[in-house]
Amino acid sequence: MSVQISVDITPNPQALKFTPDLGRPLIEGRGQSYNSSRDAETSPLAKSLFAVPGVVSVFVTRSFVTVRKTEDADWDVITPQVEAVLQACFT
Repeated sequence: MSVQISVDITPNPQALKFTPDLGRPLIEGRGQSYNSSRDAETSPLAKSLFAVPGVVSVFVTRSFVTVRKTEDADWDVITPQVEAVLQACFT
């Protein structure tokens, strides 16, 4: 079964907000920011997102994930890869 994922723009053109429709929190507690794959060692989700070329930071909250990319990376390439990571983590 696949998870519906809404993708929304943010005020920062280098960041997109991904909201999986799980019916439960993505994480417990407060949101977590990860600015490198090394920071993400404690989060399998964030670590997997850093494996997507062009991803430079990940912010995970109870209800959504914001991914920031390098300026020269293309959302048309990154978005399907981020969605695939989210599908793999939540199905």
